[in-house]
Amino acid sequence: MVNRIWQHLLGAGLVPSPEDFGKQGQPPTHPELLEWASRYFITGGWRIKPLVKLIMLSDVYQQSSRMPAVPRAGLDPASIDPDNTLLWRMRLRRLEAEVVRDSILAVSGQLNTTAGGPPVLTEVRPDGKVVMNAAKLASPAARSRRSIYLLVRRAYNLSILTVFDQPLISTTCARRDTSAVPLQSLTMLNDDVVIEHARHFAQRLLQQTESDLQAKIRTAFRIALARIPNDDEIAACTAQLASQSKLYRDVGLSKDESNERALVELCHTLLNTSEFLYAE
Repeated sequence: MVNRIWQHLLGAGLVPSPEDFGKQGQPPTHPELLEWASRYFITGGWRIKPLVKLIMLSDVYQQSSRMPAVPRAGLDPASIDPDNTLLWRMRLRRLEAEVVRDSILAVSGQLNTTAGGPPVLTEVRPDGKVVMNAAKLASPAARSRRSIYLLVRRAYNLSILTVFDQPLISTTCARRDTSAVPLQSLTMLNDDVVIEHARHFAQRLLQQTESDLQAKIRTAFRIALARIPNDDEIAACTAQLASQSKLYRDVGLSKDESNERALVELCHTLLNTSEFLYAE
């Protein structure tokens, strides 16, 4: 149990084979740490939250995943420990499939946080894509329910979740696979749901009290990436908004509509950044 929790928080368990602690499995990389954490877990009444808090407040969890710019003391840790077995930095972790979808909904302001109730049904379209069954939604707001409430069948999942490696339920899954394939980028760029919520994200920004363009850019970064952009990023976004707005005006759209569409594209871009999809 401790190994599974460690794996979930840091990307890999202290025992790299979480499904096999026997002789055919891999030995722990830090056996003393695993034993100490297990004893802490047991003496604490088998309570999960204190263990999670302990790990998340540790120095090892709070490390950055970025490679050090200059090797310390002339030593390059990447050459000494390329697999990061010694935990000298945080592993770069891609968000789980359900978290990717829920994060898009949350950023757009559309996430339905209602707890409990019937599942959201899915259907297979003639092109093979698995989508929500719009005809059988309990209410329009059910389209934006958390991914945990989507009906999961043994043979297929919602397509956007499958693309981001949601496991099938035909067997147990001790550790999720995490891939980085072109289909994920194509989905984030072209999927109707992602584009729709980019529009909602833009509307959320337009409803903010700030009328200043740079203030809206800062708000967009804060909502999507949980940080404030630097001066170079603000300048790049401002230039991009001006360029895209001009392109739309050139084809006959009004100034307001052009500005809104340009803002939608900026929001869509933020949803496509690695910073949005990966935990550093």
